[in-house]
Amino acid sequence: MASEETYRPVLRPAVPILTVIDEGSIDDGEQIRIRKDCFVIGRSSGDLTIPNDTTMSSRHAEIRLTTSRGQREWTLHNLESVNGTFVRVGAAALAYDTIVLLGSRRFRLEKAAAVASESPGNDTLRIDQPADSVRDWPTLVESSGKPNCLRFPLQTPQVTIGHKGGSCHIQLDDPLVAAFHAELIADSSGGWKLIGKTTRNGVWVNTPATTLTSYCFFQCGEQRFKFVIP
Repeated sequence: MASEETYRPVLRPAVPILTVIDEGSIDDGEQIRIRKDCFVIGRSSGDLTIPNDTTMSSRHAEIRLTTSRGQREWTLHNLESVNGTFVRVGAAALAYDTIVLLGSRRFRLEKAAAVASESPGNDTLRIDQPADSVRDWPTLVESSGKPNCLRFPLQTPQVTIGHKGGSCHIQLDDPLVAAFHAELIADSSGGWKLIGKTTRNGVWVNTPATTLTSYCFFQCGEQRFKFVIP
């Protein structure tokens, strides 16, 4: 005998569920069903406010329902917040303005600095290119604004990142970082790709806007969210 299926609407689109993840949890918390086309998250204004998170802007991010080629899509938009909106990724191409969240620290790529030197017999200065004419190796820099921020020059096309005491090239003294947390890989055109490994806390990148999948995570301020379309 065939099993009986559970009723669900066929004419009305599925209603997304936004979960405000509890502290210490991976994906459980307060659930909110999004029944409108625009849903704003903020510290003091919007459809969902989290007033106790001082790192969140007053109107931080917005979830929007759009239509592309006849298909409904939910998109996440940063509303020019001070600290940005982050999404959890399995892999992402990194630009120099991309902020990456690894454990409890934020990092970005910094371009290799050109070296100024005096030309013999000339009063002008010339800019010498790095010795590697194929690639200008960047530096992974902690994006904290502090003078003693962490700096890791990238000198090989494959760089592993993990917890201190392990075997990775970059080792972070951070309890939120796994033994093998992520990997940076250079491509032939000089770009870099971040690949996250299977870890509890994952890797996150800031984004001005992105399409939300049927099961994904994002972060505003220090608050993390899960977005699910049943």
